[in-house]
Amino acid sequence: MINITTQDFKNYFNARGLVWPEKSDQALKFLISEIGELADADVANEDEWIRNNPNSERRTDFEISDVMMMLFVYADLKGLDPHQCVYEKILSKGYDLIELREDL
Repeated sequence: MINITTQDFKNYFNARGLVWPEKSDQALKFLISEIGELADADVANEDEWIRNNPNSERRTDFEISDVMMMLFVYADLKGLDPHQCVYEKILSKGYDLIELREDL
């Protein structure tokens, strides 16, 4: 498994000519829009769901990627490491990921 870092995302943004948000509220709004796209991709496969643009390609895997990427952007702008956030949250519940991993 690849451990993708915030710097990887910054490099990706730069390579694509995308603008890295300057403020966390901008990143949060972008994250929310990506979550909407993920939900749209998810419901696109439901027969009873009526689509505004039924011919648009929707890939759930790509939308998950966008959500995760924007979450990393938001965390970076807040001065947080999302991996560390997850680790500390899980540790606060009494489960030590590092202690249990064999590859560390």
